[in-house]
Amino acid sequence: MKAAPVAAKPFERQTEEEKQEHKDKLAAQGAKSSLKTTQLEKESAQRKAVSFGKALTYQVGEDSEPSQIHDKKVIAEKEIGDGADERERFLKQQEEEAAKIKEDMRIMNEWKAK
Repeated sequence: MKAAPVAAKPFERQTEEEKQEHKDKLAAQGAKSSLKTTQLEKESAQRKAVSFGKALTYQVGEDSEPSQIHDKKVIAEKEIGDGADERERFLKQQEEEAAKIKEDMRIMNEWKAK
């Protein structure tokens, strides 16, 4: 009597470890998994850094034709980003202002208590 082969678990019922083992086994063979993305892949995709480059502003002669512009001078350079730095700076500024207000309130309350 032959033993029936054990059916593979559906993707939805596999644990993260089983999904990763399957992916590693396929990667060792040089194949890519056709399974859905795992939680680890989703988390690593969210951590990717994005760089947008720089915006340059040039100064050219006023009487230059667009096709004749060869001697241009960079007068401004700005890093283009997704706004994360500005957002973090703004949040930090808000926290500092809130801390200053709390400190002022504490000093005022101490003064009133005297």
